Amino acid sequence: MPRKATSIVSTIPKLRPAAFRLFAFSFAAAAVLVFSGVSRAESPLLPEEAQESVAPEGSHYEWSNGTSLTITVETSEPVDLALDAGPGMVVLDIQASVEASASVITVNGLSGGATYWVYEDDYHGQSEVLADATGTLAFSQDLATGHIVFIQPVPSTVFIRNDATGGDCDSIGVWDAGTLKCTLTADLAGTV
Repeated sequence: MPRKATSIVSTIPKLRPAAFRLFAFSFAAAAVLVFSGVSRAESPLLPEEAQESVAPEGSHYEWSNGTSLTITVETSEPVDLALDAGPGMVVLDIQASVEASASVITVNGLSGGATYWVYEDDYHGQSEVLADATGTLAFSQDLATGHIVFIQPVPSTVFIRNDATGGDCDSIGVWDAGTLKCTLTADLAGTV
């Protein structure tokens, strides 16, 4: 059941097509659950079920599972943002802005002192971010184009490439360039 995020700027929600966001969210949630190796009890952020919040343009957004977990997002500039949360992640669907080129995004309600991984648009680029003691993390976000930002308590995705280096194979195994095969030598905590 969708829950509406609140905004201090406007209270009129804008609905927009969400097919890509829902596909990406569902895929990423499944990948985190299946490949993370982290149980619900061990994870610093695991909402009980996937929820979607539709939000108007503003600078304050809130998501709650109705019982024990509330995630809030503050932005330094008014943005058109949808805040979603699901098993093992928070997803921000941020639309492009013509009024601001960037915004500081502050996420509250995470586990204090925990490490999180922030991904923008896909799993190729990640930033490791440490939440402060109060469970807050902040990062600067480009607003020139729209972005989907995933925040997760476990890293995801190892990319094995069909080239001389094998991509990320050396982080989980040994690459054989002759056979183009990655022989695993470590446990995985993400998707391949």
